[in-house]
Amino acid sequence: MERNEVFFYICVPVYKVEEYIDECIQSVLNQTYKNYKLILIDDGSPDRSGEICETYAKIDNRLIVFHQKNKGLIAARRVALKIAKNESNKETNDLKKYVIFLDSDDSLKLNALEVLQKKIIESNCDMIIYGMDRVIDKKLYSSKKSDLYVGVIENKSKLYSVVLKNSTYNPLCRKAIKLELFSNDDYSNYYKIKHAEDLLQSLELYKNVKRVLFIKEHLYNYTLNSKSITQSIKYENFEVNTIVREKVLQFIFDENIWRKEEINEYLKYCRKLLKENIFQVISFDTNMVNKKKMLEKIQNNGYYCMITNDITGVELYLRLFKSQKYNILIFLVLFRIKLKRILTRIRNIKRKKLL
Repeated sequence: MERNEVFFYICVPVYKVEEYIDECIQSVLNQTYKNYKLILIDDGSPDRSGEICETYAKIDNRLIVFHQKNKGLIAARRVALKIAKNESNKETNDLKKYVIFLDSDDSLKLNALEVLQKKIIESNCDMIIYGMDRVIDKKLYSSKKSDLYVGVIENKSKLYSVVLKNSTYNPLCRKAIKLELFSNDDYSNYYKIKHAEDLLQSLELYKNVKRVLFIKEHLYNYTLNSKSITQSIKYENFEVNTIVREKVLQFIFDENIWRKEEINEYLKYCRKLLKENIFQVISFDTNMVNKKKMLEKIQNNGYYCMITNDITGVELYLRLFKSQKYNILIFLVLFRIKLKRILTRIRNIKRKKLL
């Protein structure tokens, strides 16, 4: 099989990223593998991001720019997919066609497409899940996590166990996905969702996929942008929204693949996420009254009530939460956070002395 028998549609939602979009686009244009189209969706960006995209499109016909009123990340990605399918239908070749999602403040490693096309040819997989590095203040930090899966999975029960019990696999930007796996379903009811939307859109992919390859190579640079949604969660904009979690649970029940033990393990994972939410709320820079009000909102949510039905005796924080002993819960969590900060300072001081 020749090198050019894999074709990529790289989908980029663009919104308020004029300081990042140049590097993002150039990371695609400079790829060592050239068989792709870059689809840029200007989601009503109020800055110069859309203009910058148009400038690049004038000098390279592999770029497609589409402008729309601001509708959010999910809407922008679904439009990009529609364009990718339309472009695919125009072609008469037999290329293997894959979609890559790239956020407009991030970038691809310069050999990302080359590595992916080789893996696709070698493994004949429908989806590849790859690693990512973090970029903080323009410095690259490579993750050395050893708990990530490496290899091919065809068994759906095993696949769901790997990807649904570890949020590391949620991002769409870690996946190269065969174009035909995407449905034409209407996602407009979910346009306002700002968190876990990647997991929501991944469900249909997990359902449709037959063969998934997990590789250790890090092909993506994820920028920790302080202005992004995920990096600017505060008390004022925090929402108790369990739509995605409810959809995942319903997905699991509908698929009817897991045994009771596996479902219980997943519910245990859900309680772990709830505990993280509780810690997040308590750590917000707001007063006790507001913290307790937010904890009450979480407490009254039907989904959270359901997953805490059978909490065990060792889950102290969740037992306090369920019994509405908020004052004790807040005190213990804040004490734990403060203690952790003190221990971190001590470790940093010891490191400096050793140096």
